[in-house]
Amino acid sequence: MSIQNHRSLVDRVLSGLKLKDMALHDTLTGLRNRRFLMEFMSVESAQILRSWGPGTQLQQSLAILMLDLDHFKQVNDTHGHAAGDAVLGQLAGILKATLRQPDLVIRWGGEEFVLIARGADRGYALMLAERIRGKVEAHTFTLPDGKSLKKTCSIGYSLYPFATQKPDLLSWEQVLSLSDTALYRAKASGRNRTQGIFQGEHEWEGDTAARLDEVQEDPDAAARSGLVRLIDELR
Repeated sequence: MSIQNHRSLVDRVLSGLKLKDMALHDTLTGLRNRRFLMEFMSVESAQILRSWGPGTQLQQSLAILMLDLDHFKQVNDTHGHAAGDAVLGQLAGILKATLRQPDLVIRWGGEEFVLIARGADRGYALMLAERIRGKVEAHTFTLPDGKSLKKTCSIGYSLYPFATQKPDLLSWEQVLSLSDTALYRAKASGRNRTQGIFQGEHEWEGDTAARLDEVQEDPDAAARSGLVRLIDELR
């Protein structure tokens, strides 16, 4: 009887773990999902900030990239939702193959993906964004009916911590919002582009939320005032 009870308990535990793991994955692409990112970053961001504390020797950073497939709606409208699913699945494969083993690929929703690259600096973030953009542009997507399709993507990115002199200036969620602002600017500039937003030459004084709003509302004006630096890779 005790053996049966033990097996039943083990089965329930394994079942619960399996359900939790499923809840943290996107069923279409097999990637981690938004819920996983929230849980992961609540721990990871705290560890990153600790590495910038007094007496620490190795400061850690993350590149946070947001990617959107250009004109994805046309795929569904022209070829059907099965074709759209196939394109997203192949895009997920490209992203996983391009990032390093410790990095993360998250399906944020729809045709948007978030990428988290550890140990990154501004140069690496730019290189990674351009590498991914180029690989997507070069890839030939195969549809379920055997037809082929070419697509491009746009990418916005930033770094966490955002300000090295004050690592806790912005939360990781706020840095993600800057990556989203950069993505929007890349799309507004013609798509198939990468765009970075980094710390400018001036420290953010006063209300941080107000400064963040300034950047999001008009990143070009914020760059002219020295709040941020914009990295353009326009094709």
